[in-house]
Amino acid sequence: MKTNFEIKLSSENAWGKKITISPINNQINTNIDIRYNPITMGNHVDYLDVTSVGLDATGVLIGTANPVIITQVYGGGGNSGATYKSDFIELYNTTDSDIDLSGWTIYYVAATLSSTTVKYEFPLNTKIKAGKHFALKCADGAGAQPAWNIAFDATSTMALGGSAGKVILLDSNNAFALSSPPTINEIINHANFVDYVGYGTTAVPIWGSAMASNTTNNTSAKRKFLNGNYQYTQNFGNDFEIVTAEPHNSSFTTDITKNISSGLNLKVVNKTLVISGMYENKSIEVFNIVGTKVYSSKSISNSISLTHLINGIYFVKIGTEVIKIKL
Repeated sequence: MKTNFEIKLSSENAWGKKITISPINNQINTNIDIRYNPITMGNHVDYLDVTSVGLDATGVLIGTANPVIITQVYGGGGNSGATYKSDFIELYNTTDSDIDLSGWTIYYVAATLSSTTVKYEFPLNTKIKAGKHFALKCADGAGAQPAWNIAFDATSTMALGGSAGKVILLDSNNAFALSSPPTINEIINHANFVDYVGYGTTAVPIWGSAMASNTTNNTSAKRKFLNGNYQYTQNFGNDFEIVTAEPHNSSFTTDITKNISSGLNLKVVNKTLVISGMYENKSIEVFNIVGTKVYSSKSISNSISLTHLINGIYFVKIGTEVIKIKL
């Protein structure tokens, strides 16, 4: 698992100290200096325990996720009472570059089992676009429900559990078996490990707590979205919620049309919008990548601070003009 915390060594002796880190304004781009100076010469082995505490709805520590993360899992397709016919798995590219998924593999493991042969290997030249979702269609259920009204980016025959299960993403097609129960070291230290989601109450979590509820034939396990970024605290009970299932493919975007006015100039300097041009008597709104409004004002100046927002992609709407920015 990649994080954006840096560990440094120095000659200062901070042995026995307890360090508490409190994010300010939901920002987490913080370097943590951990200094250890043994008092005797020779080889030394010591351990560092990191615990995340005090998370609540208004302040959530969001870790830097892997380049590709699992954002939604739905296994009730075609079951009794389901609206649509197919299961699906949704991915998201957290980077600014397209990523080649050729040869990557998704494994599905039943909630109470420890190994599986149920997998999907991404074909050659499969790519997930920068800052975009990727919708993988899975097996159809036995019901006569209609197909989803989106174009899936890829199609598999994997049948997912309707209430709980485990989904593992690897950047390889190598065989991968789990212990029972799986250990965190086994999964996150695997050479090709990318992401893991244990959804439902009976899937053994490798991080934090299990989800408080199972999915149903109309609901999915969806990664929470906060201030323009997907939540990634390595705690399934905290990171995922049960929502009405709705897959997002690579064409998904906000309902705002991007365009840049020739009479309007905007740049970002130290998380401050610097605006020049024909903006008089116009309102301003800022949206995150799923269309949630995170800032609005009926009148604007030529300098607007967005330091309360965490890093990510946003859309700035001034009057009828929309500009994409990155904080």
